[in-house]
Amino acid sequence: STMLPAMASEANKIVAKGEATAEERAQALECAGDDDGDQVADVKEVDIFGILKSIRTCPDAYAVFDTETARDAAVDTSVQSGGIEFNGSTITLNASRVEPQSVQWPNCANTDLWFKAKRILMGVGVICLALAVW
Repeated sequence: STMLPAMASEANKIVAKGEATAEERAQALECAGDDDGDQVADVKEVDIFGILKSIRTCPDAYAVFDTETARDAAVDTSVQSGGIEFNGSTITLNASRVEPQSVQWPNCANTDLWFKAKRILMGVGVICLALAVW
């Protein structure tokens, strides 16, 4: 199992807006010390670690350095050492061809090869359809 960093007890419990169960609502009323039964917002406790573990990530990450010299030194060190070991995986560094400000972050989608192939085939199909109509 992956070791997760210790968090402050307040940060281990995260609440989100949504329909609370009767038990969660009773606990919220008890914690609020509200005997009059005034309004308690409908919130429910969520498992933040479960949510974070379930997020599907892509194999690429970007690290932004203060200078190109620092970036080049990190890349050279990584290449000479064969990469950086992290949680049983080897991380390799390479210099990006683009500046962080010019990256279209919304277009950095987490897609697999099948999804990309499907989109290319759809594009070819649309072009063929347009040519047929023309």
